[in-house]
Amino acid sequence: MRNPYLLGANDIASGYTNIIDVEKKHQYKCISCQSDLLLRKGEKRFQSLIHINKNGCQYFKNPTHKQLIEDAYLHLSKLIELDKVNILRRCKICKMPFKMEFNIDNVKLYFKKNGHDNNDNNNDDNNHNDNNLKQYYYVDIEQLIKNIRMDFTTKKVELYCSYFTTCQECKIKYNL
Repeated sequence: MRNPYLLGANDIASGYTNIIDVEKKHQYKCISCQSDLLLRKGEKRFQSLIHINKNGCQYFKNPTHKQLIEDAYLHLSKLIELDKVNILRRCKICKMPFKMEFNIDNVKLYFKKNGHDNNDNNNDDNNHNDNNLKQYYYVDIEQLIKNIRMDFTTKKVELYCSYFTTCQECKIKYNL
């Protein structure tokens, strides 16, 4: 099965860069084995990074689940640093999404294992014991890997927090 997520590499000059943003004039190192990479960019094939020395690293051909999560976290960190991401949270009453103010310290990535959240949190912040729930924005790593998309008007990646909250309008409307 082909990996739908496009992995990145370490740009020697500027740190993590996703494959979408790589440029021929820069030098890159593999995140997994730290060896030098070469950018293949042609008219017939989609651009890709390959190892200059064939060392058996499978990072780009067959990444592990852990490597996908680490790369997605690096990618999200870079998007946040460049102010190219919006995190949205839906209201549990009206279901309308609204933008949240955040930084990398209050974004938590998680993935579902066998259909269950690996952080064992439920989706109702009123019944949740964790007092910090409203301070953190939980983003499903699978959402970032499979459904990364960009808002055409803002040119920012949009991700949805896995937890719902109650928006100000619903709090006023329903006296909550």
